[in-house]
Amino acid sequence: MLDMSSALKTRHISRFEKSDFYTLSMWKEPTFTFLAWALPSFLFVLWSQNYAPDVEFYQNAIKEGIGPNLWNLIGSLALFMFGWSVVLSGWDSLRKGARLILLNTYSIGSLTFGLLFGQLVTNFPTENVKWWQQGLFGVTSIGLFVMLIGYNFSIWYLSFLLGDAAGNKSRFLINLEQMNFIWRAAIGLAVATLVTILFFSEK
Repeated sequence: MLDMSSALKTRHISRFEKSDFYTLSMWKEPTFTFLAWALPSFLFVLWSQNYAPDVEFYQNAIKEGIGPNLWNLIGSLALFMFGWSVVLSGWDSLRKGARLILLNTYSIGSLTFGLLFGQLVTNFPTENVKWWQQGLFGVTSIGLFVMLIGYNFSIWYLSFLLGDAAGNKSRFLINLEQMNFIWRAAIGLAVATLVTILFFSEK
């Protein structure tokens, strides 16, 4: 009985290929989107801090852009829709909508990253701080920014698993549809349920 169960799992997993999860060309879209949002926001922070530090409107805009609430809210909706897109993979409108929201969430995260990095550069402690303290702060900050990039990229990656810009289903989703519905339901509902619990636990 155990051998039959293992063989069934192996057969399901063998449907998938490496290209279903990763391709070299997949980096083009997220890299372009990241730079398109992060670079202008980074340059805006540098400009405003050096040439218009007293303009309250600019400073408030930066603070509001850095706030994580919008990213968390839209990201929760995107993950919830991703979960149901896996369960109801034949519902193209839901899948396309989930993909667009995931991409928008990624764009917001890229914008926030640029603002945060600009704030780090312009407010990096240099006065009355020892060299080793500067180094420790710098290394810690870089580590946190790398984590932010990875966390934000994971949102884009989920959109990659749903389909492409032309609206076509991904190979991952097509192969997942060929598996038993229980597998799709378990994966999708687990994501949707977890996101719902985390969302309503926020105060």
